[in-house]
Amino acid sequence: MNLSQFCKSREYNCCPTQALEDLLRYLVPLARHLDIRISYYDGNFLRIRAPFAPNANGHGSAFAGSIGAVFMLTGWGLIQLKLYE
Repeated sequence: MNLSQFCKSREYNCCPTQALEDLLRYLVPLARHLDIRISYYDGNFLRIRAPFAPNANGHGSAFAGSIGAVFMLTGWGLIQLKLYE
């Protein structure tokens, strides 16, 4: 399922970034656990944030798997938004 299909199936009347955030949480259970949020999109740049607490490791830093997942979700999300335009 891509962003266009998701918007049509849910009859979204909101901005595509909110729909993308919902789509990521719907398709990727890890996105719900990471508690990701889309904080910025300007047509060329997408910023996804994840809070530190659920993504922390035992060393007081962010878990590398969480960082990698946010990177991958950001790349996939940017592609989805560009295709949606």
